[in-house]
Amino acid sequence: MHVHAIQVSLHLPVSGVYLQQGPDEQQQQQQQQQQQQQQQEDGNQAQQRDEVQQQGQAQGQQQDQQQDQEQQQEQEQQQQQQQQQDLDAGFDSLLLDAAAFVHYGAICHICGLLPIVGPRFRCIDCMQRGEAFDACGACADPAAAAAAAAAAAAPAAAPGAPAAPAALAAPAFPAPVSHRLYSLHS
Repeated sequence: MHVHAIQVSLHLPVSGVYLQQGPDEQQQQQQQQQQQQQQQEDGNQAQQRDEVQQQGQAQGQQQDQQQDQEQQQEQEQQQQQQQQQDLDAGFDSLLLDAAAFVHYGAICHICGLLPIVGPRFRCIDCMQRGEAFDACGACADPAAAAAAAAAAAAPAAAPGAPAAPAALAAPAFPAPVSHRLYSLHS
């Protein structure tokens, strides 16, 4: 049995020339078709990879935005808490200052001349000089404070009258002691 090569003749008029397509031309055509299919498949795969990559980037951006929002909310909460603490501390300070004015009076307890500023019972001049004031004897000794108040309320003695008892005299200031108002502001 003999196999004979078959040659196909295409009689296509191209500018008056008849073309003949043999086995080589068919093989080239098949290779071109395969290359085109391969290129199309490669293009489809590349497009799919790009889409997957874009989806991953979008998810990453969403996660970053969510983390940024959570951090911002946490910072705002911390700021609000700090502001509330500052307000509470300021209110406590005002209450203590008011108590100090009622207890001590509004005159500097160092120079005795100028109004006091703030919770340290000092005027601005004494504050700038760095003068310190701890507590008065009345704070250290409530009994002495009561005696001093009674002595201040008693009418002045007539000339030649005996002196008031020592217990009614104004108490001497003892060694500096811490006062509870100061310990809260220190």
